[in-house]
Amino acid sequence: MRLHFLSELTLNTFIMDKKRVYTFGNGQAEGKADMRNLLGGKGANLAEMNLIGVPVPPGFTITTEVCSEYYELGKDKVVELLKADVEKAIANIENLMNSKFGDVENPLLVSVRSGARASMPGMMDTILNLGLNDEVVEGLSRKTGRPRFAWDSYRRFVQMYGDVVLGMKPVNKEDIDPFEEIIEKVKEEKGVKLDNELEVEDLKELVKRFKVAVKEQTGQDFPTCAYEQLWGAICAVFRSWMNERAILYRKMEGIPAEWGTAVSVQAMVFGNMGDTSATGVCFSRDAGNGEDLFNGEYLINAQGEDVVAGIRTPQQITKIGSQRWAERAGISEEERVAKYPSMEEAMPEIYKELDALQTKLENHYRDMQDMEFTVQEGKLWFLQTRNGKRTGAAMVKIAMDLLRQGMIDEKTALERCEPNKLDELLHPVFDKKALKEAKVLTRGLPASPGAATGQIVFFADDAAKWAADGKKVVMVRIETSPEDLAGMAVAEGILTARGGMTSHAAVVARGMGKCCVSGAGAINVDYKTRTVEIEGITLKEGDFISLNGTTGEVYKGKVETKAAEVSGDFAALMDLCNKYTKLNVRTNADTPHDAEVARAFGASGIGLCRTEHMFFDAEKIVAMREMILSPDVEGRRKALAKLLPFQKADFKGIFKAMDGCPVNVRLLDPPLHEFVPHDAKGQEEMAKAMGVTVQEIKKRVESLCEHNPMLGHRGCRLGNTYPEITEMQTQAILGAAIELKKEGYDPHPEIMVPLTGILYEFEAQEKVIRDAAAALFEKEDMESLKKYAEDFEGSEVKFRVFDKNGNIIVSSNPEDLTPMAKDDSKVLRKKTPWKIYKSSIKDRKIVSVAKFNAGMTEYYIELTLLEEKVIEKIVKGQINMITLFIFSMLILLLAIFQLIYQVRSSFNKFDNCVLKIANGDLDTVIEVPELEMLNELAISVKKMTERLKKQIVRLEQLEEYKNEFIQNASHEIKTPITAINMALELSENSNNEEQNRECFKIIQYQIKAINKLVNDILMLSEIDVEKTNEQKSFEKFNLNELIQKVVSSFGNNEVKINIQCDKSVIFNGNEDLIKSALENLITNAVRYSGSDKIDIILTQDESGIKIQVIDYGKGIKKEHLDKIFEKFYRIDKTRSRKKGGTGLGLAIVKNIVELHSGEICVESEENKGTNFVIKLPVTL
Repeated sequence: MRLHFLSELTLNTFIMDKKRVYTFGNGQAEGKADMRNLLGGKGANLAEMNLIGVPVPPGFTITTEVCSEYYELGKDKVVELLKADVEKAIANIENLMNSKFGDVENPLLVSVRSGARASMPGMMDTILNLGLNDEVVEGLSRKTGRPRFAWDSYRRFVQMYGDVVLGMKPVNKEDIDPFEEIIEKVKEEKGVKLDNELEVEDLKELVKRFKVAVKEQTGQDFPTCAYEQLWGAICAVFRSWMNERAILYRKMEGIPAEWGTAVSVQAMVFGNMGDTSATGVCFSRDAGNGEDLFNGEYLINAQGEDVVAGIRTPQQITKIGSQRWAERAGISEEERVAKYPSMEEAMPEIYKELDALQTKLENHYRDMQDMEFTVQEGKLWFLQTRNGKRTGAAMVKIAMDLLRQGMIDEKTALERCEPNKLDELLHPVFDKKALKEAKVLTRGLPASPGAATGQIVFFADDAAKWAADGKKVVMVRIETSPEDLAGMAVAEGILTARGGMTSHAAVVARGMGKCCVSGAGAINVDYKTRTVEIEGITLKEGDFISLNGTTGEVYKGKVETKAAEVSGDFAALMDLCNKYTKLNVRTNADTPHDAEVARAFGASGIGLCRTEHMFFDAEKIVAMREMILSPDVEGRRKALAKLLPFQKADFKGIFKAMDGCPVNVRLLDPPLHEFVPHDAKGQEEMAKAMGVTVQEIKKRVESLCEHNPMLGHRGCRLGNTYPEITEMQTQAILGAAIELKKEGYDPHPEIMVPLTGILYEFEAQEKVIRDAAAALFEKEDMESLKKYAEDFEGSEVKFRVFDKNGNIIVSSNPEDLTPMAKDDSKVLRKKTPWKIYKSSIKDRKIVSVAKFNAGMTEYYIELTLLEEKVIEKIVKGQINMITLFIFSMLILLLAIFQLIYQVRSSFNKFDNCVLKIANGDLDTVIEVPELEMLNELAISVKKMTERLKKQIVRLEQLEEYKNEFIQNASHEIKTPITAINMALELSENSNNEEQNRECFKIIQYQIKAINKLVNDILMLSEIDVEKTNEQKSFEKFNLNELIQKVVSSFGNNEVKINIQCDKSVIFNGNEDLIKSALENLITNAVRYSGSDKIDIILTQDESGIKIQVIDYGKGIKKEHLDKIFEKFYRIDKTRSRKKGGTGLGLAIVKNIVELHSGEICVESEENKGTNFVIKLPVTL
């Protein structure tokens, strides 16, 4: 008992002492980014944002461990454990926000949100505006002087709390949300269309009706105590971890149930406090296609749920996003600006701050960020940031772009790409020709890219049921909610009437890789009749529609699709995979087309080519069935002869597609009864084709039937019973390989013997395969010998081939069928594989005979020629290669002599050429010897000579350049020295103190000029040295930061310098030199342009990095533009010297840019200004 008591005491102490609540706010936090396992993704990021200076409303996070305790210990125990810590954390928020939780006159309102360690958008519950009741709402109204805002917040709170905590849900799936039904009724009575058109009294009426509905449906009164509301909300969030949609989502994403969710409680900030308030969701890059473009949506005078729930269709944050939206919607630019302005246009200062913070967050996390924000009366607050969900295409593009921009390394880029999401890039896309013919019903927002065709369904459970029956469905909703997840998961695509690019439908569809068109305002969905009306056309459940998630277009009926391609970033990613892979992957492919596709997608061969899949073509299946149903070997061979060319053609196509890669071909495996016709019509057709009765066909079909085909007559047993099948397949496989080899391809066939159970089964099949291969190779060799024999027809050389018995097989003279000579037959009795001898003195013939293996058979080749003809042929070089090979032993000495003569002759010529080159005659023409062993050496010397000539030309140019440079530099230095001498003479001969001071100033100024000139000359020499280095002293640096640093060095200048930069641009180069180039360009613009404003623009895209330095001054005359980059060139020599110029500045800039493999150009127009453009390559 004592031991039990001690352990229980220890456990209780541990439970009580454990930290469960972590606070954040006012730039401080108890947590940080790497604590996401404990604080959830949202809680960890809220803490991290505080620490890096992002404005976040204060709050606290209850850990994920408490979620586990909630299910282990129950609600009451968890509330008891949390009570003191939560009240202390609330007090901290009260202190920071200068308000009181539950107070009537100065109320603090809070939000309660979920936050698992893995992102689960929309799957769990959120409650906003918590802390309101009938008295507090009046106090809030008095405090803010905004009664509409107070009552709008209250009706939202009652609606959310009633749904999430009190369980106020639709009774039937055809019904809409009960709160929405009440809102629609009040709007109808009032005669308005939008929620924000309701007045204060209308909102009060809504709250009243909401509470009555809650009481009627749930039997509970709406709670009025702030802490009772808070504990209800916290426990409801923990409960939502185990709701149906969360469980389904976790299964889909592989998220363990034991992880649990954290709960984040934050002070409310309000986007619904009038026209200076707003709320929105934004992404640092496009989550649909990966474009490196800040984007998002916002609503003025609204709260966050309005944006993500799709209740109101929001406006775009950026101007370019707004313009694209308007173009898709067919809205003119004038109407867009007037009615649907972007945040960039409507709230420029807030937008600027938002843009800077989203850049900061992406750079900090080094990944695309999904962010939620609120603007309360002109102040921006961030409510959340997380690594954004994205489509497969966006995932690949973002990873490769971040790699190119130097934000991540290659391995990180690979780790960022989820293998299961890559499958999305392999899905079919709409055929362009079919799209032109398709009827467009309407257009919505391209919320998630892709192509989808299917039958219309309106409800999640119907979608799941139809999909289980093998039907392809498109889910059509007014707007989606988390309850629709099961249907969205099985649908081909999703279409909604309401909602924007950041609505629930859009975010979840992108995360799933589903095609989605949202905010298609022209569609009217009627759940009760299960119809959707689109531009006057009514479609019912089960009708086909097609969605283009890339353009937002909705088409009537089915639209044909085509296979996806590997290109662009996807291809680059696959190349990157090959760099790091340790595992080669073969594909399963049974047709040439499949093999081509697999090779294009990076397969390193075929691991399984199932030959049975090749026979289902209409023409092939008839021959296949004829073979199966034939009663004897003769009939089967006859049918197999028909199949052979089909099989060979298929294998040839497959081997060609897999050129150089192994292809594992499995011989025929399944039981034969699977191929035969079992229906009456098929049996009649088969009987007619074979010329037998239907009864015979039926009898044969029945005889093939097996009760347990896995252990029956199939695989190697089928091949051993009918070896002619294995023979035919071997001939087709190897025959295709031989033909391709002749065409210059590199086939690598492998033959798999299927379903081997006992060793002798395999050995029997091996013998069949090897015998068939030997016969095929023998046949091929005989064909080759016949072709060789044709080469000797009509010549004085007689070419004949004999079998081992001396019988003639091939002859260059078809009329000469005499058997092998007696002397030749002696070779048969000896081990010597060849013999060369002279026949009788009378005939004076030279005869060569040699053994020759074709497959597994020995043959003998005989060549005969008159002795004097041999010498004549050798001298004239007319003997063909085969003759030379066979006569090699006879002419060995003569060949060696001739070779020595050729080598000596060629080498003497070659030696003379090299001596001439050594003596300086680089124009010597080197003839490449015909002799192969000297060929390569001669070519190398020839190339070396050409390089030497180029180097000498380069040295001459450098000498010329050096002389010119010294001349110019001397002239430039002479000018200030002359001025110094004159000043010294004046000073020596003068007693005037004022004049001496002026002389001293002149000397000082001219010394500075010389110093500047010397520094510029040294800079040029430094660049020249760097150019010659194979290993450049380059390092990665941030161009944005460098430009900021350079501009700040100009201090308080009269000229205003504006900087426009893309998000972080990383460049690999010499930072000091690039800094000098920028300083030179900006200095020129400040000193000489006469402009009061200079713009510096930094951009990056796939083609490269571009830096522009633009002034709006007097410009440069046309005649100077081609010369301004020359050394010591000045447009206005006097003025340039007065301002301290050396004439080397732009030459230095050009050399620096070229050192970095870039280019610089200038555009200028008199009295309008000048634009210097530096283009640099993207570096990894």
